[in-house]
Amino acid sequence: MTRLVPLVAALCLAALPLRAHEFWIEPDAFQVPQGEVITARLRNGETFEGTELSAATAKPIRAEAFRGDATVALNTGGLSKPAIALKPAGTGLTTLLYQTEHMVVIYDTLEDFARFAESKDSAWAVEQHREKGLPEETIFEAYARYAKALVAIGDGAGADARRGMEIELVAETNPYTEPTGDGVAVRLYYQGAPLADTQVAVFDRAPDGSVEAREIRTDAEGLATVAVAPGHEYLVDAVVIREPSESIVRAHRAAWESVWASLTFAVPE
Repeated sequence: MTRLVPLVAALCLAALPLRAHEFWIEPDAFQVPQGEVITARLRNGETFEGTELSAATAKPIRAEAFRGDATVALNTGGLSKPAIALKPAGTGLTTLLYQTEHMVVIYDTLEDFARFAESKDSAWAVEQHREKGLPEETIFEAYARYAKALVAIGDGAGADARRGMEIELVAETNPYTEPTGDGVAVRLYYQGAPLADTQVAVFDRAPDGSVEAREIRTDAEGLATVAVAPGHEYLVDAVVIREPSESIVRAHRAAWESVWASLTFAVPE
């Protein structure tokens, strides 16, 4: 079992999920005609199904939209749902970005933490926890989210790019304008460099709403290829678990810290 620390007002805590699962930006439409408003929801859950959050719950440090070299700060609207609404100028590939403050989850036992760590290919953390003699009950983990979504405005032409987040998935294929028969290439960056040999989760939602989950890995250059199908939507997710810095320990009593990158996009029919 896991519990959340009340980092925000009680009203916000009531809206928080019981565990720290995937967090992503889910546009109401991944392809938007020129001149229309982009709306997108913040979600937290599993297998591409989750609770919708407001910005008051998913506290943003950064919330921006990028199209080429142009950047627009997003008004995330406090308690509003959907949390993101933007009327972009011009056409092209638009990247929505949302970075949260740290929040905290409490694992009641080491076995609970182990299930999480092992699911993220980080069983080493459990062994290290025992070796360091850390408490095996009431384990605090601080986590932060780094989410992106790709939306095509009009023709959707353009390219995704690195936007300076500590952990970040970058699409090296534009799924709206480039051939996707060989998949969509994504590169995982961590602290400014490609992250090699790392587990990446892929959630593939078909037009009928069914979701298939699978795992792939980055290569020596941090690159992974997502097999895709026309008409499907995708959530790509990667997590790094690490020892917390002294400031994170002081602020959150954390024994561990995790940083989560997500990227959502669709493939046209």
